[in-house]
Amino acid sequence: MRKAMVVLTAALVSVSMVGVGSVRAQESARSVKRSPVSLHLASMTPVKGFKQMTLDRDQTVYVSPKAVLSGGDVASTEAVETRGGVDMLLSVKEEAAKRFGKLLRTRATDRLAVLSGGRLIGVGSVSFNAGERVATITGLSSTQAQRVAKVLGSEVAVPVGAMMTVVPAQRTLSPGESMTLDVFVNGVPSLRGYQAALAVTGGASGSVAVTDLWIQKDRPDYVFGKLDKLDAVDRVGARLGGVLMDGGVDATGPLYLGSYTVQASADASGTFRINIRDDDSDLRNPQSFQIRFAPGPDATITVGASPRATDK
Repeated sequence: MRKAMVVLTAALVSVSMVGVGSVRAQESARSVKRSPVSLHLASMTPVKGFKQMTLDRDQTVYVSPKAVLSGGDVASTEAVETRGGVDMLLSVKEEAAKRFGKLLRTRATDRLAVLSGGRLIGVGSVSFNAGERVATITGLSSTQAQRVAKVLGSEVAVPVGAMMTVVPAQRTLSPGESMTLDVFVNGVPSLRGYQAALAVTGGASGSVAVTDLWIQKDRPDYVFGKLDKLDAVDRVGARLGGVLMDGGVDATGPLYLGSYTVQASADASGTFRINIRDDDSDLRNPQSFQIRFAPGPDATITVGASPRATDK
């Protein structure tokens, strides 16, 4: 049975880790015949040879005339809500990935625009994990993400049921470097207590380890706000959690639970996956019954000698 109770500030508290409204769309992506899809390098400032276009009637974007990827080059898509909007993770087919990676390394631009039938429907910063052949477009609005997912033959759906999600501040690290991850809960109509713990897997060498954790209780999206509660962090067990003194809160939208700092070791390399450790995480309702939950998509962190070289 999953561990359910932990001593928090001299009190036994049920706690658990929950996910943000993030969703997977793993259907095969297909070019839409009536609206051909193309992906282009883009910039928010004028670039010689780039075409000026308008996004949502108020944003000027400069787009390369030649596509760097077509809709048919994308094998699958995944949409993940983050603190800055929505990330679209595009799995790129092998031959296209080779061309795309080489092009990104030689071009001084960090944005990618998505066009459907010649119309600009989304633009965001782009990074590329050549090893996993995944292009990540960050900073899309929910509306843009819906459009992009639709034309690529998948959907950004609303998550069903309770979910805990780990959201990284960035997706690349250098050996020895640190970064912050936030934990969110979503899909719980009445939440009284939670406990969160992380699991880190993967990587080719070295490690990515938790070095600090805390709950930023003055955040406007903190799950328990200013209600009467107990909360604590367990630095030895790398767990954090809290419990209301009475009642429960509506956590059907993504709400913040806590934050972690992780650090890559000096010999770390490869792609690490960070998610909820479900055997040591827990959610409770006002009657102290466990709430079944699912972890959100893995937070994938690539560690290399110069990880941000692929961001350019």
